[in-house]
Amino acid sequence: MKYLIQLLIYKILIISILAGCGNSKSLREDTLDTKNFDISDTAQLTNPTAPRRNLTKRDRKEYEDIDIYREGFARVRLKNKFGFINDQGEEAISPQYETAERFKDSLAKVSLAGKYGYINYEGEAVIALKYPQLGDFKEDMAFFTQKGKYGFLNKKGKEIIEPTYDWLGNFVEGLAKVELEGKWGFVDSTGKEITKLEYEGARDFSEGLAGVMYRQKWGYVDSKGKLVIPYLYDQALDFKKNEARVTLQEKTFFINRQGKCVKKCP
Repeated sequence: MKYLIQLLIYKILIISILAGCGNSKSLREDTLDTKNFDISDTAQLTNPTAPRRNLTKRDRKEYEDIDIYREGFARVRLKNKFGFINDQGEEAISPQYETAERFKDSLAKVSLAGKYGYINYEGEAVIALKYPQLGDFKEDMAFFTQKGKYGFLNKKGKEIIEPTYDWLGNFVEGLAKVELEGKWGFVDSTGKEITKLEYEGARDFSEGLAGVMYRQKWGYVDSKGKLVIPYLYDQALDFKKNEARVTLQEKTFFINRQGKCVKKCP
């Protein structure tokens, strides 16, 4: 009996020793894993970044004005010159411009020596600062002037429509009204005139129709330049929800797309 008890104790000791060795191995592995784990290494793998430029960071009190952030940049004014800081407060674009507008769709309009252009986030002139007047982008087109005439360019700075007009409007529904020597018409985004320049006045397109004035009366044309509502009215406003407000003989009412009165009929 004594022999059996000693044998049982011996087996228990052996099992304990083996279990202890297994736990020690596991602990050693955990210790090695923790020691070799480097958070910065993982960050570089999961979030690689391009080399950064050396950027100036000023005390915010140095600036005469700090605008709100747009697209990660805020316009700042220093010694009456404009630039941009990033969301870290660093000068991404040093104050150097006479005027600067907020970033929109990755571009900001700026001016130097009275000439306008557009820059990107890096401060590169995507559109050269050479235009006396330069509009905002509408439907990816902006007007510009050269030698007193108006044209259109795209976001790459390509002059799509040569500066030949005396005046023009923004692109709306793919078309823009233009004026030359007192006569109005419409062009598409390639510069093609979809109507003759024969109107005395014109409104922007709205819901596929635009008001035009001919011989002192207003009517409506469609996007192909076809007259769809005759020249009858003394005044004609834009269509909204398939109705337009018009005036005839000092009476104001609403017509539908077929030219029929639908509200406040005289």
